[in-house]
Amino acid sequence: MQDSIIGVALPAPLGALYRDLMSPYCPGLSLASCPSPQADSLRKAIAVRFNDGEPVSAITESLVAHYGPSIRGSPTMEGFGAVAFLAPVLLLVGGGLFISRWLRRNVQKTALLAVVAGSLSTAACAPSGDGASGGDAAGAAATVPADPYVTGAWVRTGTAGAVTGAYAVVHNPGVDSVRLVAARSDVADTIELHETMQHDGMVGMQPQAALVVPARDSLVLAPGGKHFMLKGLTRDLTVGEQVRFTIAFEDGRSVDFNVDVRALDGRTVATTGRRAADAPR
Repeated sequence: MQDSIIGVALPAPLGALYRDLMSPYCPGLSLASCPSPQADSLRKAIAVRFNDGEPVSAITESLVAHYGPSIRGSPTMEGFGAVAFLAPVLLLVGGGLFISRWLRRNVQKTALLAVVAGSLSTAACAPSGDGASGGDAAGAAATVPADPYVTGAWVRTGTAGAVTGAYAVVHNPGVDSVRLVAARSDVADTIELHETMQHDGMVGMQPQAALVVPARDSLVLAPGGKHFMLKGLTRDLTVGEQVRFTIAFEDGRSVDFNVDVRALDGRTVATTGRRAADAPR
């Protein structure tokens, strides 16, 4: 597998990490196998952190904290991990036995159920008394656009007047892509849309006028990739508190959401003595 950013072979620990992690965007596929553009963004963000010297174990812990334990490709066999691993197997076996017994005792009912289902289907196709069919109502409901929403939002701790970064996952369940064009919060003078870029071995940040959230997909804002850049904090941001953000889309819609303030490494408990102004963004 080749790194899509710099076009060189991946270090063995990084390739193994991609294979061990499950993709949040391709159910059942590893991060290494997922073809989603959002998975590629996540791989790039992980590669930047790895190249900066962050241990694989620390990267894994922060991803579990952000996406949940299901991102682990091989759950631990202790405590909840054992339950999470064994529960689907037990449910599958138990469900198979139940279905087998149920089928043996209900073979004679199969024909009757088919007749009833056919009758119901015929009735559903018939127009209603008020001139509007059930199918028309269902079709109208299906055309109602679904609004974007945000999960996993967090911002790095910072001091008044400083610059810091914020991250989230923006979901778009609608049938059309949307363009994220602005963000604001009363804890910062301005919030810009940024993307971390790597060129000729150098990493830099580039302001973006808009970020596209594909239809029925998600946009990952994460360290080392696309993110919010908060400039001119109006007050100190303390680990453990929540602040309020608003993001706006090109079509006029907006979303308000809570953002957790975390330590520089993304944890909810401060584990470093570095100043916020020294934090990588």
